[in-house]
Amino acid sequence: MAISQFLGRTPVFTSNEFEVMFPNSQTDRNLLSRAVASGKVDKVRRGVYVSRTGRFEGSPVDPLQVAAASTDDCTFCLLTALQVHGVLHNLVFRNQFYTERRMMPFTYAGVDYQPIKVDLSTVAARERSNAQGRRVRVSTREQTILDCLDSPSVAGGTENVLRSVSGFNLVDIDALISLTSARSAASAARVGWLAESLAEPWHVTQSQLGRLHDLASGATAYFGSGTRVGADRWINNWRLYLPAPRDEVASWLNPRL
Repeated sequence: MAISQFLGRTPVFTSNEFEVMFPNSQTDRNLLSRAVASGKVDKVRRGVYVSRTGRFEGSPVDPLQVAAASTDDCTFCLLTALQVHGVLHNLVFRNQFYTERRMMPFTYAGVDYQPIKVDLSTVAARERSNAQGRRVRVSTREQTILDCLDSPSVAGGTENVLRSVSGFNLVDIDALISLTSARSAASAARVGWLAESLAEPWHVTQSQLGRLHDLASGATAYFGSGTRVGADRWINNWRLYLPAPRDEVASWLNPRL
């Protein structure tokens, strides 16, 4: 296959994928370098390229494809997981993914890519295929809910988190409780309050709420470290301070029934 054909049908590729297509060909590597120099290919970061040839010229690239090409253990999380699951409330130009590699953030085409180093064995995720057929991973609905509640400032702020996660119309509460049991009592309080607030659309039972109460025992919980306190923010049942007055926060919970 000629390099022009490859670039005309491959929007995002890695240097390894290029080497598989054109093994041991210095000529083709030189042609790729010339394509980068002429603007027909963008070099996003070391080993990751975006074609600007043919039908890709002037077209926006899918940030999910760029992130997936940047590391072979890319697992979309937080804001990007909300986007992949179809519930993200705010428009953002950030792509967040877990990886076991130590990677620096990078920016391409107006999107900030934020790799977050974690032990992936602790992350509940599922696989999906992207438009190129590359298998990628995304944190499950339940993992995404827990991670966003624990780090709302990283996930676009508490209002964005609550408006987004309340859009899930199917949540495995038992799986959410299981994941929460490995976190702090404060995490359990936040999850418990949310589960109770969305008990009807999420089909949460009193038994499940009781388990979350047990996990939350003894904690006084907040949404983020900078939460202002006040009587109109206090949820006594969960010993939880909301990030805004109760009525305002209630307006953020708008489940899709």
